[in-house]
Amino acid sequence: MSQDISNLQVRSFGQNFYTNVELAGGKLRPYMTIVGGQFGTMKYREDGIYPVFTGGGRPSLRTTRFGKTPITEADYTNRRVKRQFFEDGFFVDWQDVEQIAVDLKHPKMMNSMRKFKREEDIHAMAALLGVAQGGVAGETDVSFDTNNVVPVDTGGTGNQGMNYAKFLGLKESLATANVDLDYGPNPVIVMGPKQYYNELYQDERFINSSYYQFAKAQASQSVKEFMDVTIVVMNNCPWLNTAGTGIDAGINSGWDANGDSVDVDSTDIRACFGFCPDAAMLEISPDVEAAIAPDITRGNNPLAYLKYGTGSVRMEEAKVWLVPCDESP
Repeated sequence: MSQDISNLQVRSFGQNFYTNVELAGGKLRPYMTIVGGQFGTMKYREDGIYPVFTGGGRPSLRTTRFGKTPITEADYTNRRVKRQFFEDGFFVDWQDVEQIAVDLKHPKMMNSMRKFKREEDIHAMAALLGVAQGGVAGETDVSFDTNNVVPVDTGGTGNQGMNYAKFLGLKESLATANVDLDYGPNPVIVMGPKQYYNELYQDERFINSSYYQFAKAQASQSVKEFMDVTIVVMNNCPWLNTAGTGIDAGINSGWDANGDSVDVDSTDIRACFGFCPDAAMLEISPDVEAAIAPDITRGNNPLAYLKYGTGSVRMEEAKVWLVPCDESP
């Protein structure tokens, strides 16, 4: 027997989704430049093109006798955000309608929220490591710089897993690329699977370093912030080719239907990578949708419907570096 679904229940369900997905986001959300009016930052742009002032160095020195002389020669490029919209839905029993509208941890709701957060992270990784669109019109492909790679054999003979030498190599590489870590939004973010996190903490050079010992004394637990680097564990980092320099990181490729990265050529080399928070832009669409309504094709059982849009693009190539690690050792 059908029942009425009140507007209050629908609004509560939508607020639940808004709070737990749109505002909270995936693991990468706290470490990226966020775009969206709902976050009190830059507004969502209909054309998806954002101007970028790139590079470090000094601002241009201008000499003028008149206070209102316009600046007409600002060097700039554009980056176009690639947008994707995802939707999910699930049936609920009538007796669960009231509960799912107010319970922030309802099992079916949590399952859908995990899907959306996972897609957001996949989209962000694809933007960081894939092809960006740049140029004046935002229509020129800009590939990931394959020179921005810490060699996979760093720290030993042959292909290696994560170690202290690669950790230091990442920071040295950023410094060599003239990334102004002291003036940018610190710290550097290092993404990698749990295995690499464990490998790093098994390296005696790491745990015996004075930096680690000091950080350990301060944290009194596992140290995920070390030498101005924040370590983020994510098991869904994509796989690389045999040389550890190439990645299939298109938004719709590199991951299968379940959202898992696929080791196509059985290399056992996975992408750990480091980036600065201003290396990429993450855009959250303002037209997120959430609704509960009876589905007449399913005996009027209530269907919970969710739709979520996101976009992301790499803004500066010098601020993203691959740290390929071999999972076979």
